[in-house]
Amino acid sequence: MKPAFPTYIIKRRAKLAMKGKLFKAFFAAAVPMLVTFIVSFLVILMVPDARDAFAVGINGQFESLEAREIYMNNVTNICIDCIGLVASLFSFLSVGGQKMLLDILRGKEVHVKNLFCYFGKWHIAIIYPALQAVVTYIIREMLDALLNTGVNTEAVTLLAWAIQIALYFISAKLMFFELALADCDCTSFLKAAKASWRMVGMNTVVNLITLFFSFMLWFIASAFTGGIVLIYLLPYISMSIAVLYDENLKYNT
Repeated sequence: MKPAFPTYIIKRRAKLAMKGKLFKAFFAAAVPMLVTFIVSFLVILMVPDARDAFAVGINGQFESLEAREIYMNNVTNICIDCIGLVASLFSFLSVGGQKMLLDILRGKEVHVKNLFCYFGKWHIAIIYPALQAVVTYIIREMLDALLNTGVNTEAVTLLAWAIQIALYFISAKLMFFELALADCDCTSFLKAAKASWRMVGMNTVVNLITLFFSFMLWFIASAFTGGIVLIYLLPYISMSIAVLYDENLKYNT
């Protein structure tokens, strides 16, 4: 069984790594997310009537609450698909950010331009998020098709739960995928997937959960400061996950 690494040790190493390099760590952690959000927002605005879709869902006239819920679910699914598409297209930035975090953690020289270092390997970086988006879409359409054919609603719900649990399991086993992909210089999708799958055990998942709970006061502070605390919190969390990956990597080598 994989070892559990004390949360305070993970966070202490993360803080030491960020010392004097907070801007670069923030750049690596925040820019990929900001780019995905901004481009997704712009793309959604380009979809016909998208700007009015939520207003219609909230204030529009529907035959029933169920009809309103179905409409809002459809709008939400379109937004999720759009964000998934954009995240896939800009996945090379996310992998570049993980590479920057690992280099900072390991005391290597880091430049802001390193965020774009995998632009030439976007076709490898895009595989995992693209697969996630495609699988999510196929499963959703399959479940909707089953409901439309008159299959028992309870049976479809149980199937949906079973699929969701399986997806959670797979996602947990691949939670280090981007870090592993960055660590192998974005050369092999399968190598990164196998590395993450091998590294992640129950203790690793527990480590990650307890790590996030340990940031609870930081999240509260962020809410009270209008998000200003996120300037420190985002790189702190991302660097802590990179530390957890690095500790597990040492254990597995």
